[in-house]
Amino acid sequence: MKKKPKIGLAIGSGAAYGLSTIGVLKVLEENEIPVDMISGSSIGAVIGALYASGMKSFKLEDELLTMRWRELLDFVIPEKGLVAGNKVENYLRDLIKYKTFEELKIPLYIIAVDVNKGRQIVFNKGDVASAVRASMSIPGVFTPVEMEGMTLVDGGVINPVPTDVLKKRCDVIIAIDFRVDIKPLSYVTAKREKSRFLKAVQQDFIESELKYV
Repeated sequence: MKKKPKIGLAIGSGAAYGLSTIGVLKVLEENEIPVDMISGSSIGAVIGALYASGMKSFKLEDELLTMRWRELLDFVIPEKGLVAGNKVENYLRDLIKYKTFEELKIPLYIIAVDVNKGRQIVFNKGDVASAVRASMSIPGVFTPVEMEGMTLVDGGVINPVPTDVLKKRCDVIIAIDFRVDIKPLSYVTAKREKSRFLKAVQQDFIESELKYV
């Protein structure tokens, strides 16, 4: 019998396109295409974590449509970001149900960036909600997550569609990429051109995403 290929799903950043991502998940479910492994950055980490917990596409769609973002945005004095993100993390923790990666129904890899060393961090063990919170921390919008000496921000900064973590683990990779036209930055460039990047991503977030609140 021919061995069944292992299918990986890489869900990219771009919060305004979350519902489009769910459309792809619906097609996979309708055609009975199983997902063996998931990776995600930014909103992709949110959707990936919920899907990996066993939440089906119709439920995911319902959650995104009914989510009251204004109630989840705990605004702070804008020193490192406008939103603390604690309410979002607690909300996701309740939705995901499973506390750790090891408990998820589908193996999951979440991407964040340590701005102290300009490097990619891959989470696949431990607490899921805190990893998701780090991955969705858009610089200048959400405050960074301080963890084990690292200052973590949105994984989409340098890896908007994290196919790389799945390449050695899967036979087939389905990449979902609905990004706006902001080019990913290299580790060095991300650090050197931080001011330019923050202005671009803040403008995109405010103009493209808050209108959905």
